[in-house]
Amino acid sequence: MVQRCMKCTIGSLSPMKQEYQLFLAGTAVGTLGESMINEGYFTTGLSGMSFSTPDRDNDRNNGGNFAPYSNRRGGWWLNDLYYAVLKGKWSPADWHDPWYPTVWRGTTVKETMMLIRRH
Repeated sequence: MVQRCMKCTIGSLSPMKQEYQLFLAGTAVGTLGESMINEGYFTTGLSGMSFSTPDRDNDRNNGGNFAPYSNRRGGWWLNDLYYAVLKGKWSPADWHDPWYPTVWRGTTVKETMMLIRRH
C-alpha cells in the first residue's frame, strides 16, 4: 500500500458568516503534491475559497455546484475545478484525477484523513 501525505499551513479560516473562507500560507510539503495551494492555476488552488456543500454553492464554477459530484456527503473547499478533494468519491469509476498530479484516474484510495493542529 502506498501512503501519501501533504502538510500545509492554514493562514486563516473565516467565520461561518463568511462561509469559512480558507486562506493557505506557504508551500505544501510531502509526497502528495501542491494541489491545495496550486497558486499558478486560478481554477484549482483552494486558498481564498469558501466552503461548499451540496446545498451551498460557493465554488467558482458558473455551470453549477461541484460539491454533490466531488463529495459523498458533507462539503469541502472547491474552486472552478476540483483537483484537491479529500472526501471525494475515490472509486476509479467515479473519479477523474482526484488529487492532481499525484493520484490519477484508475487509482483506488481506501482511506483519507485530515488533521488540523492549532498553533
